[in-house]
Amino acid sequence: MKKRGCSLKSYKKKCMQDLKDALSEAQDSQNNQGGKIDAVSNRHARRKIQEVSEHANKALEFLSTYGLVAELLKVHTTSGKTFYIPFSDDAASENEDTVDLRVLYILDRYGVSDAFYHELAMLFSELPRSRAVKKARTDLNHTMQLTRIPGHEGAYRSFERSLCEQLSTMIAQDATSFQPNQKIKVRISGDGAKFSRTSSFVLLSYAILMPVGRYLSGIGNHTIAVVKGAEDYDTISTAFAATFQEIDGLQQLGFVAVNGVSYNIELFFSSDMKFMLTMLGLNAANSIYACPKCIVHRDCRWDVSKPESYYSTTMARTLVTLRRAFASHGRTAAVHQGSVNRPLTAIPVDHMMIDELHLFLRIFDVMLRNLIKMSEPHTQQLVAYIRSCGVSFNIWESESSDGKVEWTSLTGEAKKRF
Repeated sequence: MKKRGCSLKSYKKKCMQDLKDALSEAQDSQNNQGGKIDAVSNRHARRKIQEVSEHANKALEFLSTYGLVAELLKVHTTSGKTFYIPFSDDAASENEDTVDLRVLYILDRYGVSDAFYHELAMLFSELPRSRAVKKARTDLNHTMQLTRIPGHEGAYRSFERSLCEQLSTMIAQDATSFQPNQKIKVRISGDGAKFSRTSSFVLLSYAILMPVGRYLSGIGNHTIAVVKGAEDYDTISTAFAATFQEIDGLQQLGFVAVNGVSYNIELFFSSDMKFMLTMLGLNAANSIYACPKCIVHRDCRWDVSKPESYYSTTMARTLVTLRRAFASHGRTAAVHQGSVNRPLTAIPVDHMMIDELHLFLRIFDVMLRNLIKMSEPHTQQLVAYIRSCGVSFNIWESESSDGKVEWTSLTGEAKKRF
């Protein structure tokens, strides 16, 4: 019995020794055999991080007995460089392939190239891999169906499909604001934008005029077409022909179907004076019959003796009168009344609104010019008075031979204050 007890004791001792040897061997195999992460290349550092991930997975296997799952380990080097180590292949794949849309926005907003971002991601392992960024951008582009504009550098998307998508989202957020029997007002806008000295673009966008305030921000405005070219009738009429055809179809139909429910819509168009005249097929803003709303003569614009309703009834323009006047183009201006082209859309004239911001800015510029011209003998007093309002302002003569008077261009808050 004693011999058997000694044998059992020695067996246990041997087992303990074998276990210690195995643990010692395992610990030696987990120890870093090369340089530290700070002292190796980025590619070699990522291999070492992968080794750490494998060892961490083995060391924390006991967590499963507690019903816990480790997902991510945050470590940093002595120099302060931070690494995020996933605990499984699935977590690693998810961590690498998940790209915050804000990252895409920043890269696009500041024109960061893929090559630059790739080098940056090689330096900072916590950034998403460049291949993941490219994949996220591709996936995002596939969510929007764009069509190239034939014969032009530009693209457009379906106005009706985009409108239904936005309405579906807004109805899901606030169904009480959208009733099938009420009209949903939709404003379509157009404008030209000069991006450089030789490059200009023309854009069409729309906004749903409810709930109040949303359409005033960028999130409530949605671009439906953009083309590179001049802001003239030929470019707008040919490049946006498909979009105008879709708009006219909705104007005639009067409703859209969203999730099986029909909602009545009312279309409006808003732009600055130049774009509005182009849309209506009218002549330039300095022509004899330049008003987009009525057929008042240029020399009669100052006549305030007529009743208020005179220009909106007797003299009012309509799509019918515009088309009739265009048909008579080539005769005198009194006959065609400024109609040099066919109107580009079927939206009624009384639903086409001049953008107030452009009007007020132009009115301000004209008033400032007149004020400076009227106060020529007292220019310095005028400058001092404007500066007393807290606005940086100056008037000077041009260095060119004509001696033309120029002044500081006011923008934003300065104009409001002045």
